[in-house]
Order: sequence, then C-alpha cells, then structure tokens
Amino acid sequence: MRQNQGSAQSLSVAFPRPSYSMAFLFFIAFCCLSLWSLEASASNLKADITIANNYLFRGLTQTQDQAVVQGNIQYHHPSGISVGLKISNVDFRPGAGPKRKAVYTDNENIYSIIYRKNVSAVGFEIGATNYEYPSGGGPRFSEFNGGILYRNFRLGLNYDEEHENLYSEIAYAADINETLSWRAHAGYYEFKDSAALRRVRNFNNYADMSIGIRKKLSSGFVWGLDFTETSLDTNYSDEYSRFVISLNKAFDLLDALQ
Repeated sequence: MRQNQGSAQSLSVAFPRPSYSMAFLFFIAFCCLSLWSLEASASNLKADITIANNYLFRGLTQTQDQAVVQGNIQYHHPSGISVGLKISNVDFRPGAGPKRKAVYTDNENIYSIIYRKNVSAVGFEIGATNYEYPSGGGPRFSEFNGGILYRNFRLGLNYDEEHENLYSEIAYAADINETLSWRAHAGYYEFKDSAALRRVRNFNNYADMSIGIRKKLSSGFVWGLDFTETSLDTNYSDEYSRFVISLNKAFDLLDALQ
C-alpha cells in the first residue's frame, strides 16, 4: 500500500495515474552513469537481499503482515550521484479483517536517483523516487526527496507533487560497538484531502515512530529487530504497532557474479 495515494491498501479511491513511466528514464540515467564512470571500481555497484516477517512502509504493512523478500541494487558514482532499483513482493488483497478494502496483489519496483554532497560537517541530498507495480494493480506515483544530514541525524522531506502529499521525517542511527548499532525514526504523513479520506475510511494524517537494533553476524549477515507504532485512530487499530525481524546480506554485485 502506498498511502500517499489515499491509502491504496485500505481505500478503493481512484486517482489518475501519470501518463508517463519514469522507469525508462531511470534506466537511461543508470546507463549514462555507468558509461560515464568506466574507470570506477566494481565496489561502486552494490546489492543486498533482505528477508523479513513483514514489510512496513511509513508504519503500515504492505504484505498483510506476511513475510517479504526484497532485492536492492545501487550504483554509486564518485560525483555523488546514486541510481537504485529495489524489488519487493507486496500483498494488498482483502482477508486481513473487515477494515481492509484493497483489491490487488502485485510486485513493487522502486526506482531512485539521488545526489549527495557534503559541505563541511553537513550533508545534503536531493533526488526522486518512483513507485511502480508491473501488473498494473498498484497506484504508481513519484516523489521528490530532499534531506539534510548532520552527524548521526537525518532530516528528510518527500513530496508527491501530483497528489500534493507530504511525508516529513527525522532519523538517528549510532553504533553501540563494532557489531551492534541502534536506530530511531519518526515521520508525519500529511495528505492533501484528509477529510475525504476520513469519510471513506476514517483515515487521516498520521505519525509513525520506530526504534530498532542491528547486529552484524560473523557470516556477513545483519540481523535486525524493529518496533513500529503509528498514531492512527481506533478505526484503524490493526495498524497500531508491530515488530519486524529481518535478515540482510550486502555484497559487491560484480564480485558476486564472478
């Protein structure tokens, strides 16, 4: 579910889809960056795989509280530009209780391009993210992203221009020791027409919060545990809080293919 489209998982609200697909534009950008930096080492092409008991997007489940397998590929250019593709299974079918009214199941492709620049101790980033569902069932949309990074903190804004929805967030991450770290996140989702959403599904602007730990294992895997809470009202009580357990493995893609 991408709730910046009016809570697609829980609402049968129809929104116009863009007449264009940004997937091709991201593909072209990826090819140009690759040709632009032939001298870059293979370590600039990263990948990771994640297995988890749930897939949460801004506090809300995307898999009906079922398991998820995600793959992520990113190319980092020395100039500070990164291009990425993340693929995940999603499940928005009815069947998780009477409060759910979504009608589709699909895979999700997330294309992203971002530019990062450090100025002294402060980092800046600006980019765009495109969410697509190949089977056509999902609410394809795009966001402009911006962020400021200072020490262990990150402030971010994500704006969906077509539907005029805004997600603001703050995150913190720090190492406890060489193999253990912790992180915290808080965000606020503001919808342009939250009054209409309340009439359809008692859905409103809401906040989400999470705290978690990461443990590096000797095998190279990273084990994660996160607790997430939202401020949604009692009419959406099945979306209040969740624990997510995950296992992640990152690697240099070209080295893995050799």
